[in-house]
Amino acid sequence: KTKVKNIISINQSINGFKKNVITVDGDKSLSIRFILLSSLSTGKCIATNLLKSADVISAISNIKKLGINWEENLKNYNCVAVGEIGIDLYWEKKFLDQQKIVFEKQIELALNYNLPIVIHCREAFDHIYQILIKYSQNNLRGVFHCFTGNEEQANKICDLNFKLGIGGVVTFKNGGLDKFLNNVNLKNIVLETDSPYLAPEPYRGKRNDSSYLIHIVDKLSEIYGLENHEIASITTNNAVELFNLDN
Repeated sequence: KTKVKNIISINQSINGFKKNVITVDGDKSLSIRFILLSSLSTGKCIATNLLKSADVISAISNIKKLGINWEENLKNYNCVAVGEIGIDLYWEKKFLDQQKIVFEKQIELALNYNLPIVIHCREAFDHIYQILIKYSQNNLRGVFHCFTGNEEQANKICDLNFKLGIGGVVTFKNGGLDKFLNNVNLKNIVLETDSPYLAPEPYRGKRNDSSYLIHIVDKLSEIYGLENHEIASITTNNAVELFNLDN
């Protein structure tokens, strides 16, 4: 059962950007994690899926049918991105090759529709990076969702014209991001929640919420030595540009 947690205008509260943010929480027991990517200008949205390893064999055997379904969704809805997509090796590694096949199929779909991608990367950076290199001449762009990597990985991502999705982890004492993030140009960063997970301090361990973005802004303000409104304005503009929200 899916529940709409909230529909809020978080950016409006911090810098006057009047767009609605739609947060939808899925059933955690599902092996497929559903994400709703909202077309903020129209209120329409599309459920896209990240295939976990247990489902990849089925996906491969039905890749043509899945491709048709994905394409129908992209045609019928005003989508702003394709994602989350990527590779997850946290649970098991034996379906790596199959995950790569599905990932590339989804990348090609995004390129066909000139859409950015939202990448899920868990213990798989090198594999994902090599695939992105393969498509680097095709104007592929997007964001590494919930980035928790190191400075070298951050630089590689930015060199490929991708953004870093920065959420609650940046506020964690042992998160590590605050040690080098000031070396990353703020133009390469967008803010996110990973709701209902990874709530920032002082709410760590509790259910995350889009309204907690202000605590991420506070931390970035400290890291970059900028005022909150400057952080909010720059990162909001980055998101508007990446997802083409002005159109």
